[in-house]
Amino acid sequence: MFLFQYFLKELLFARAPRLFTGIGFGIALITWLYRRYGDQLPALLQYSFLFGKCKPVSTPKLNVIRVPKSWFTLFYIVGTVSTLVAIFSELGEPANRAPWMMACFVISVMALQFSQHLVFKQLANLRRPNSTTSDKSLRNKHFPPQGNMFQRITCPHYLFEMALYLTFHLFLTSSWTSFSHMTFFVLVNQTCAAWLSHSWYRKTFPDWSSNKYALIPHVW
Repeated sequence: MFLFQYFLKELLFARAPRLFTGIGFGIALITWLYRRYGDQLPALLQYSFLFGKCKPVSTPKLNVIRVPKSWFTLFYIVGTVSTLVAIFSELGEPANRAPWMMACFVISVMALQFSQHLVFKQLANLRRPNSTTSDKSLRNKHFPPQGNMFQRITCPHYLFEMALYLTFHLFLTSSWTSFSHMTFFVLVNQTCAAWLSHSWYRKTFPDWSSNKYALIPHVW
């Protein structure tokens, strides 16, 4: 029984969060390679990088590894459970937070989640006008996002996701903990996804995206 508990705590839950840092570095490397070499990369790397983001060029031999994006649920469940266990194991005694810090944290999280909700509604409304049409070409047509969230940047949902994780991390601790691995993964993954989405917008809607940035207005 002791060995089983040791395996769960030390080998599985304590080390699993570190995988997210490794995956983050892997995503950054593949993004750099894709940006530099593009379609010259092996099809397997392209499939791995574009999975869940853009549809890669069809390669019959690799269609077998294309799984539903809903399978990512298991990935996040493992990450969430292992990170929570590691955090509670490291924290020990409860940390005291001043009332004003609690208030700032709650207001920040509510504002970020509400902003995310507005962005997702604006993205969902893009498909609504053609949802009842029988013309398949119209149902599958893409439209540029409209709304106040997309006036200066093309990927506000990624920006709010990154800000949400940073808010949680700063509220928990300013030190490097198990949750830092998850935060690092989110920052790298969302930055790479924003670059890919922004590149797609510039190619698909050049006029709409000509005066917009990817994540931070007037910066990048």
